[in-house]
Amino acid sequence: MLLLAAHMTTLIRLAFGVCGHACGVVPNSRRQAAVHYTESIEIVATNPSVWANRAMCWLKLANPTKALADAEKCLELDPKYTKAHFRRGVALLELDRFVDACKAFRTTLDLDPKNAQAKSSMMLAEKKLSMLNR
Repeated sequence: MLLLAAHMTTLIRLAFGVCGHACGVVPNSRRQAAVHYTESIEIVATNPSVWANRAMCWLKLANPTKALADAEKCLELDPKYTKAHFRRGVALLELDRFVDACKAFRTTLDLDPKNAQAKSSMMLAEKKLSMLNR
């Protein structure tokens, strides 16, 4: 078990290193980070941060469906994981599910009232919703 924990820690560090340093720039690095997070999940699927981080990778890879699934799995494990609520909201926004996105951003703001990204994302979701209802 100790060997598995060490292996998982290595995979998480690899994934975070790849995603943390290159996710904003290089798509192959994003894919590689998702692979490392997936390998970590296969070893121990109860770490919410791994699910939340892989959700971010999926968002960067323009795959909101997978991001939503991972964010929701993270929230099953830790219902107060603020980043998971936010990433869930972003995925829902990208899937044009504006009402649900607003709810996710509201939950994010309930947990972290000063979260500027959640505030601006909620405003965007509300704007898109109002344009849809015209």
